[in-house]
Amino acid sequence: MRKYGTLALVFVVVASAAGALLSSRRADDQPYGSVELGSGEARPAGLIEDLFAALTPGAPATPTPTSPPPGYEPVEPGDRIAAGEPDTVRLLMGTFDGGQQGLFASYCSYTHSLPDDPIVFPSQPGGSHLHDFFGATGTDAYSTDDSLRNTESTCNYPGDSASYWVPALYEDGQRTTPNFVGAYYTAGGKNHRTIEPFPKGLKLVVRDTENWTWYCLSGATMAHSFSKGSPSCPSGEHLGLEIRFPDCWDGMYLDVPDHRSHVVFADKAVCPASHPVPLPQLSFFVTYPESRGTGQLLLAPLASPSPVHADFLNSWNQEQQARFVRDCIRANVFCGSNPPM
Repeated sequence: MRKYGTLALVFVVVASAAGALLSSRRADDQPYGSVELGSGEARPAGLIEDLFAALTPGAPATPTPTSPPPGYEPVEPGDRIAAGEPDTVRLLMGTFDGGQQGLFASYCSYTHSLPDDPIVFPSQPGGSHLHDFFGATGTDAYSTDDSLRNTESTCNYPGDSASYWVPALYEDGQRTTPNFVGAYYTAGGKNHRTIEPFPKGLKLVVRDTENWTWYCLSGATMAHSFSKGSPSCPSGEHLGLEIRFPDCWDGMYLDVPDHRSHVVFADKAVCPASHPVPLPQLSFFVTYPESRGTGQLLLAPLASPSPVHADFLNSWNQEQQARFVRDCIRANVFCGSNPPM
């Protein structure tokens, strides 16, 4: 009985719909035309078609792609690149490298200063306080990773057309200009075999109270007297500034409205679940040959205490960057400032 009751209900629904359609047609006083049936009888043309159109659910609507919220720059297919596994020779070199950390250090000469910041104030020339730029020589407010990639650069590592910048430094109110930045890429204590290259177009801004220090530099590489205040370097030495960037990425965004929360620092050498992608830890070592750090040191915009911050726009040649991550960091080989062949 349930079977027939169900069929009867379906029939009633169909019949009611048909009646409604016929009533609608009569009310509109627009009779259907006729078509010939096989028996020679005629039926109202269009009735069956309208009936089934009324009873058949339409195809699901194609979802409209949604744009990311303002300020969010999602990663696109092809932005990430695999480093691959080091070959046996590189792995053996890492094993017998005297316990040194695998890293590569791209040294980039100072290029120019501008009141621009293509990450925080894109397309707004003069919208920022004064910055000192290194690496890609054409960086300005309008720069993007695509406009800078594979362009002229002052960095010694082949393929490093990235842009690095820091706020301008003043000592006792007088401008002091840097001569270069050493951009050090390391595993940052994380498992070196898991490090991924920076994705294409990644934007990094670091600004905090912990991950920076002034220091004195004796000769080319002997750093000492690390301090949050003026280090007062001895005669014959000069001032340096170290700034470390976060090294764990959320895997979703190349930039976000605050320019910082898409990356975090590893916790005890492990990336958290919220930011699971282990990246190289990038550290800037900026040198100021005309300063010994004996006076009051203030970075633009000349607030006291001075807000130490730095920016990085990844416009590397991605294949070259991936090779150095593979052959230096993942192989645990100390490449230093000498690019591996």
